[in-house]
Amino acid sequence: AEKSRIAAADPSSSSGFFDGSVMHELSADGSALGAMWRAGLSIDLGSTTLRASAWTGAEVKTHADLAIPAFIALTSAGKVLIGHEAQSVEQQSPGNVFRVGSLLRRLAMLFWRLREVAQERLGLDAVESLVLSVPALLGMVQRRTLEEAAVLAGFRRLRLLRSPLGAVLWKYLTPSTRSVCGAQVACGTGKKGKGAEERRSEGELQVLAIDVGSGHLSCTLVVIENGVFEAALAEVEKKSQKADQEPLKHLEQWRVICIDFHRFRAKCPDKCKVLIRQGIPEFLRGSVWQKLALSRELLHKHPKDIYEQMRRTTSAPCEGDIVRDINRTFPKHVLFRDKQGLGQQQLLNVLRAYSVFNAEVGYCQGMGFICGVLLMYMCEDDAFLMLISLLENYRMAGLFMPNLPLLNKYFFQLQRLLEMHMPQLYNHLAEQGVEPTMYASQWFMTVCIYNFPFATVVRVWDIFLAEGVKIIFRIALALLKLNQEALLNESFEQILQTLKQAPSAVESETLIQVALSIKLKNKTLKDIESEWLSQMTPGL
Repeated sequence: AEKSRIAAADPSSSSGFFDGSVMHELSADGSALGAMWRAGLSIDLGSTTLRASAWTGAEVKTHADLAIPAFIALTSAGKVLIGHEAQSVEQQSPGNVFRVGSLLRRLAMLFWRLREVAQERLGLDAVESLVLSVPALLGMVQRRTLEEAAVLAGFRRLRLLRSPLGAVLWKYLTPSTRSVCGAQVACGTGKKGKGAEERRSEGELQVLAIDVGSGHLSCTLVVIENGVFEAALAEVEKKSQKADQEPLKHLEQWRVICIDFHRFRAKCPDKCKVLIRQGIPEFLRGSVWQKLALSRELLHKHPKDIYEQMRRTTSAPCEGDIVRDINRTFPKHVLFRDKQGLGQQQLLNVLRAYSVFNAEVGYCQGMGFICGVLLMYMCEDDAFLMLISLLENYRMAGLFMPNLPLLNKYFFQLQRLLEMHMPQLYNHLAEQGVEPTMYASQWFMTVCIYNFPFATVVRVWDIFLAEGVKIIFRIALALLKLNQEALLNESFEQILQTLKQAPSAVESETLIQVALSIKLKNKTLKDIESEWLSQMTPGL
């Protein structure tokens, strides 16, 4: 186990390092730290909540408002919400609410908010020093991120204090403290237990600090003898370190991939498929979607200002229908819920421009949901190019044209696939008169947007843009498979009710994994398509 000897020192002094690591000095003057560290802000960096207190000399001050949830949100008017305000809109608009995680600017916003509250509520002057209580397994990349976030938030000095050890130090310095830095502290008295021999030094104290965080549990054994701390990480930390670094490794992989995405995908198609199926990182999703759809390549055959040209057209064939449907598109989402707000105006602009660009398709109600999801991840002109790519390269235009020719083909294919994979359920639904037209229209027309949890929507879209419509058939079959037992015992109306509620009743990861486990080859879809074409009658 890693060990470090730490001098017991007053927090305001410049001697000693609290966790054996480097004390980060952000000021450029290089002067002594003693006086500088006599006032500042301490923040416990929890995964769900940030808690802070301020100190001036030996006096520590705190306030109820110095505990804020680790959330950031964006309103339709472009206003940034931080902490409690952001958390309150999470359920209504999950696409615009972000957990801070390791994203630099969002983290800096939270530090800035706590600094602002401390100065306002506690009557402090400019706070320039910061002590952060951090997880025991903090890596170098994370340390660097915290340093940069502190600078962005206006701090000049930063000291990182590992959570379990921080709790021990504060208890040692202030015995009345029972729980600090998010850790529970258990103190030994110098004896191992009943009948155990006395420790070799009467001045020795053993402390086991257990950090009960939401991400993992870590332990630190601290021996205090003659004013000197000796700290050792417990074995449980070492075992969890690999898992703790997995998210960072995943993000680093994506960062490298995005440098030349198309080359990586061509060179390592199987690895790229696996990574996409695991989920594209939220902050890269919009960019990767555009790369998968080759939307910006459309500018090679269209004028670079094609969107502006279409948007500025004075009349649009479907403008009345678009305006009427705008309020029905994500009515609870913060970006679209306000009449004539930023989101609704963007939605109107893009849909109207596309109806001018492709008068044959014009506008159909399902297009609003697709455009809405795109606008959550990209600007108007990029969403417009994505819409063109979806309806052309992914052949979605047939879902919105008169008589819905593509949708009818999908219904026929789903019916045949259900017969192949779940013949008993197929026969039961046929006996009850239940057909795909009654329950699967929105699944295909909105690419699993309507009535699906947002976490499921974006995962499905990741795979759809990479692999095509096959994932929609798999999702449809997975929903039927997961509800098969109940459906076999239900009648017509009960079946329709169950299938209506099915998308929102299953956990996202479960649905994705069940869907991907269903064997479905492109040749099978092609064969069924040929069967459908042979049965088509003129005018269908």
